[in-house]
Amino acid sequence: MPPPPRSTNTILSSNKRPVMLSFDDISHRLFDMSFDPYNCVELRWGGDGMGCPDQAGKRRYYAMEAQARRAIDPNTGAVAGPADTDIRGLILFMSARAPWVQRMPGDPRQFLLP
Repeated sequence: MPPPPRSTNTILSSNKRPVMLSFDDISHRLFDMSFDPYNCVELRWGGDGMGCPDQAGKRRYYAMEAQARRAIDPNTGAVAGPADTDIRGLILFMSARAPWVQRMPGDPRQFLLP
């Protein structure tokens, strides 16, 4: 078995099998991820949900939530999609312009830029 690609997360599917997700997998699924704790793990991670033991009603509700998952401004109704996200580009841009420094809780400089 080849070594896993860098930057992978391994999740357990509903049938308890490991599923490896790369950074690219996750970034492509970004707008399909569900933060509803009652959805199966496949839907929460933006998968197709074929292995979910959930009822059809939950899947219909997941489909109806698609618009909310893409909303970026509820006041104007603006939505985003995969074409609007370039996570790698954002990270590269940020590293050159604003280095990230972790602040510890209680640090008075916590909300100041480095």
